[in-house]
Amino acid sequence: MKRKAVYTTGEAATICHLSQQTIIRCFDNGHLGGFRVPGSRFRRIPHEDLVAFMRVNGIPLGPVASEHINALVVAADVTLRDLLQCALQHDDRFEPSLGQTSFDAGVMAERFAPTVVIVEHVPPRIDACQICRGLQKQFGEDDIIAVVVNPGSDEHALRELGVSDFHTTPFDIEALIERLAESGKD
Repeated sequence: MKRKAVYTTGEAATICHLSQQTIIRCFDNGHLGGFRVPGSRFRRIPHEDLVAFMRVNGIPLGPVASEHINALVVAADVTLRDLLQCALQHDDRFEPSLGQTSFDAGVMAERFAPTVVIVEHVPPRIDACQICRGLQKQFGEDDIIAVVVNPGSDEHALRELGVSDFHTTPFDIEALIERLAESGKD
């Protein structure tokens, strides 16, 4: 997901999970910086103003925090989840978010707009196929890099969904993080 320099009020509303009318009111009341398009009634919000507004109002920066690669980790295994979280948090290139179920993945993806997703495939609690289909529907096929841990017999189906990186535990977390950092910059 590429960062934009300027957003429409509709785009800002979607990013902030607010109505467009609320964004317009905040703009008109001076709570949200921006400018009007000359010769029209349209408003535009520069990236920096949107980020400032989101910070002041406690809105997660996921969709606009382009300084970092948004990484969503969905794992049932507490040890695996903690290791991945620790590795991502200690790497300045990433902004990690965690989930424990397929449902968590959907909720976190909506709020966090991940660039990369690491999924431990543990059906039915965590169904990597379901998560990948949902992410494709929400963000498009090429906008998210998905990595699946322990794909089992579903590797073929996951390949058809565009997953190209598979790992079985144990694996080299540092090597995975480096590959994700390179892929997530594009």
